[in-house]
Amino acid sequence: MSTIIWDVLARVNKWWLDPSEIRFDKHVSVFEQSTIKWNPKVFTISDIVDGVYTLRGPRQVGKTTMLKLLIKELLDSNFSSDSIIYVMCDLLENSEHLLKLLVDIRKRVKGRIVIILDEVTFIKEWQKAVKLYVDQDFLKETTIIACGSHALDLKKGATYLVGRRGYAKHPIDRILLAMSFREYVEMKFPQIKKIETLDDVLSMDSLKREAIIEKLYFLFLQYLETGGFPRLIDEFNKEGSIRKESINDFINYLSRDVIKLGKSDILARALLEAIIKQRCNPTSWNSLAREIGISQPTAREYGELLTNMYIVKMIYHPNRSFTGGDERKNKKLIIRDPALYHIITLWIHNFPEVDMNPKEIILRNLENEQQYIVEMTALENISRNNITYYWKPSKEIDAIIIKNKKAIGIEIKWQEKITKSQIRDTIRTFAKIPLKKEKLIIATKNQFQQNDTVILIPTPLLLALKKI
Repeated sequence: MSTIIWDVLARVNKWWLDPSEIRFDKHVSVFEQSTIKWNPKVFTISDIVDGVYTLRGPRQVGKTTMLKLLIKELLDSNFSSDSIIYVMCDLLENSEHLLKLLVDIRKRVKGRIVIILDEVTFIKEWQKAVKLYVDQDFLKETTIIACGSHALDLKKGATYLVGRRGYAKHPIDRILLAMSFREYVEMKFPQIKKIETLDDVLSMDSLKREAIIEKLYFLFLQYLETGGFPRLIDEFNKEGSIRKESINDFINYLSRDVIKLGKSDILARALLEAIIKQRCNPTSWNSLAREIGISQPTAREYGELLTNMYIVKMIYHPNRSFTGGDERKNKKLIIRDPALYHIITLWIHNFPEVDMNPKEIILRNLENEQQYIVEMTALENISRNNITYYWKPSKEIDAIIIKNKKAIGIEIKWQEKITKSQIRDTIRTFAKIPLKKEKLIIATKNQFQQNDTVILIPTPLLLALKKI
């Protein structure tokens, strides 16, 4: 393998000579200085076995930071410092070079090794290199973590490696998403950890509940500005706003990744604009294609691309048996994080080519589009850990969760006062679902009310629960 590659690796892996150097690593030092020390520990020391893992998630979510913190944890536990190899995969041209590097590492380093392949998805057919490495019986005493920002490529790679994952612990394919609102609140208001379920809320003293509702409303408004990205939250905590440079970086990464995947960033931006214009209403690829003047297959292709980049999520209408989504019907397309909504809006306005104040655009979004941003945020948070559909026989219920063959209905009404007619319409629509019913929830702005047929609960409180 080229000595140039090893020279670069030696500069990046400074802990090879001195384990204490990990403290001065860029990602670790930024984490230590941050006001938001979020480390979800997607990997721990117990995962270091003979096996191959994948880690995927959106850009700038903190994957590299989390992996560097894993390296620090290993070094602190006296793991051999020269046996942890962090590889920036943009150093390598193709899968052949990757295979040569993997074999070279195994031959140079004796005993257990941990190899972290960061942004591996930009090496075409990277999985072939890993497969050949395993097939040559090099996986003994080796842990490989392949990390990337493009879900489809990592999924394909994982499929290609079936039977060659060694003793990797479940789940072998892991995801790191931006902080959910629950995770965000845990960082700012740790007392929320004691409140996990709706029953906890319902059994709570009313004065305590009102105090928590007020606190969560304040935090939710901040979350609607920063989303769940640690870098943006830290900037907001320190400066009261998100820096231009950070938004510029997000846009550049988004544009560059689309281009690297062989697509047009102009078409991707146009589709995102069309999705935002739908205001969370169910739509079709045909409708979006007509909106921006492209073919239906092209609209679908770009929609799936943005989904695999963790920018967009699809919420389907259920099929007749409620066993899956009905792809023939219109689907809801949501932007997966409030900060991404603002960043995409700025991109649509041609920032950074056109100089503007991002804070003004963000505040305008929160003034004019808040109810749609809230609905998208709620759907993203609800659907992370639940099988979720929308339901529209005539009138619509925003989210239907299926648990144990029972339906939980959630209608999002981000407004000061929910009228009796709105409650009545929601109850009637929910009644049309051909399943046993568990409960019906209306997610409000700040109104709390409970009776035998429906629970009205402030959206921030609902999203702060661990389980619905």
